Amino acid sequence: MFKVFIITCVVLPFPRGEILDIKCYSVTDQWQPSIYGYSTKKECMNRLNTITESIRKNFDLYYIKKSYCKKNGRIL
Repeated sequence: MFKVFIITCVVLPFPRGEILDIKCYSVTDQWQPSIYGYSTKKECMNRLNTITESIRKNFDLYYIKKSYCKKNGRIL
């Protein structure tokens, strides 16, 4: 079983172009098929791509710091 793991960050710029603050968030997949995640890495990667594209499309100042499918050792 595989679970989606994403950390996304937002850079809060100062008007003169300096970085004022950076805040990072862990993104949780609410649509996974079970509490253990996805049965194949391909399903997990498809969902991962959907989530990252949605973040890039809907949030201008956010960037994806880290994203991958993590194997959790569970078998269906």
